[in-house]
Amino acid sequence: MANGTYGTVRAANITANDVDIWYNYRPSRSETDENFVNFLSLNASEVLLSPIIDSTEQTYTSYGVNDLPGLYNLKLPLTQFSKPGIYTVYIRPKEVYATIQDVNVLSAYPNVQGIIVKISSVNAGSSFMNNGSLVGYRIEYFDSNNNRQDYYRIITSNNKVEPVNVNTVSGSQKSIRYIYNDASDLVFITVTPSTAPNTKPNAMPFIGQVGQKICFINTKFNPIMMEIEMVENDADTLALLVAGDQVRSLGNGLLTTYTKNHEIYKQVQLYQIKDSYTNSDLYQVRQDNGASIDTTQEWNSIIPS
Repeated sequence: MANGTYGTVRAANITANDVDIWYNYRPSRSETDENFVNFLSLNASEVLLSPIIDSTEQTYTSYGVNDLPGLYNLKLPLTQFSKPGIYTVYIRPKEVYATIQDVNVLSAYPNVQGIIVKISSVNAGSSFMNNGSLVGYRIEYFDSNNNRQDYYRIITSNNKVEPVNVNTVSGSQKSIRYIYNDASDLVFITVTPSTAPNTKPNAMPFIGQVGQKICFINTKFNPIMMEIEMVENDADTLALLVAGDQVRSLGNGLLTTYTKNHEIYKQVQLYQIKDSYTNSDLYQVRQDNGASIDTTQEWNSIIPS
């Protein structure tokens, strides 16, 4: 038998609350205008659609299994994705920002060090920091210049606490420690690594400092970046223009192209430019009429059914 690491990749149970979605728009790949360098956010609940298992799949639906965990359809809203051009979509685990209120220990367990965060100051809903809800999350740190640091810590526990005054070893002074209290507005978060190695018992790893900005990030999936190109014509519309049904009005030179259902798809004006002296033909012009549609050129009004 061989020794090794065994395991599998499991699809995570993800909701829109676990996801941040950003997008950037450029009219073309060669665009250099600085007005097109910024990213804007999208509402994940409006963009991510969970696929539903068909009701005929009784093997799953008979047990109440109706969805495919970890799989989503991406719905692009027309209000943001209506222009032709290049769209960069960035999907990442949601980031929740906070400020460290204290770095301290528990009164009953003075060897357990953690960071303390005020729940009401975190803009993520009251249930985000329920006891144990942050286990497995990653904490990333920012320096005084608001630059994200390269190191991070993994949360091993989080519980609501309140501060208490306790006597120090000397007994002459009091210091702040924390005890569990599920009604408190403070949460005590332990991370790994947070203890000194046996070889250097005084070398405590850094877990943060008072007043430092941090962010909580779930570890359910890796960030995804995709590029989407929106175009005016696809293969079907190009085929219509090349091989679709067309009618040319000999009276006014209007060329109308129709869809498979014989609806007007595009109209262009065909005409010639002549020499003003010799009246000889100089150019043949094909000019797009754009949104100006002559409805008298309906297929059914020209071609008998």
